Amino acid sequence: MTLKEKILKLREKDYSYNQISKELQCSKSIISFHCSPSYRKKSDESHKRYCKTESGVLSKKLETFKNQPERRKKSRKFKKRKRKRGKREKDKSSPLTRKLHNFKRRDKRGYSKVGRMKKNYGINDVKEKIGEEPYCYLTGRVIDIQNRSEFHFDHIMPVSKGGSNDLYNLGITCKEANQAKANLTTGEFVSLCAEILMHHGYKVEPPK
Repeated sequence: MTLKEKILKLREKDYSYNQISKELQCSKSIISFHCSPSYRKKSDESHKRYCKTESGVLSKKLETFKNQPERRKKSRKFKKRKRKRGKREKDKSSPLTRKLHNFKRRDKRGYSKVGRMKKNYGINDVKEKIGEEPYCYLTGRVIDIQNRSEFHFDHIMPVSKGGSNDLYNLGITCKEANQAKANLTTGEFVSLCAEILMHHGYKVEPPK
């Protein structure tokens, strides 16, 4: 039985919000969300407004950055099965799989170890790092935080090459630069850009 079903069942028995909160060990705001349509509507509208703010946009991007999984090499058995079928394996991940993955990342004390980080951090820490006028660390292009599709949070040292999800490894970039960089290090990406420019007749000189 889900938490919602338990709450509604106790509410049908004329349990008060305080009694339900004590019985199920959950907050009264959660109980109100499931029992009151008007509260739920108000909560949804509030969440939508928050998502449009600067903090809301950054929060969504940061959640994706922090939960970047560590890439693992595919086993020989997987590669053999892939060649045999002659087509790509479908992603079978589900919300339940992701919840289990999060559960397994908890330490003995019960604290969540989000995305292989030495120290957790939040939106205010990110804002402090990128400053009031953020710009792409690869191109220098000024970034509009309000435009969600304009920027990405990039792993400066790619996850595939041992990079972590720590704050020091987070860089804000424009979408095009991040897509071009892919899983290259910053040095490898700069070298590639120089090679492209020279191939097209531009003169490239090292910085002084």
